[in-house]
Amino acid sequence: MGVPMTTKNDIQLHIIDYFAWRFNAQRWDFTEKTNVRKRFKSAAAWEALADTFNDAEWMKDLGVVLDQDEMDERKTIGDLTDLIYGKYSNT
Repeated sequence: MGVPMTTKNDIQLHIIDYFAWRFNAQRWDFTEKTNVRKRFKSAAAWEALADTFNDAEWMKDLGVVLDQDEMDERKTIGDLTDLIYGKYSNT
């Protein structure tokens, strides 16, 4: 049995859930335009987020792996969603 189809919205909800947990906030505090990059103190901490996502079960289920250097140009939840969904849809 294969992995069920995942939509771009499903991925965005996983990302929002992570940031709501990480920053002790509510899901509705985040949208695709929320600049989450500015909440990280350093570029290294932001880049390490790739590894955090890679360890998440939902990412493993998607079969997607992020490289830390892919994080450099991303700032918003929408940017992260597009990156992950783009990799997922090309698998």
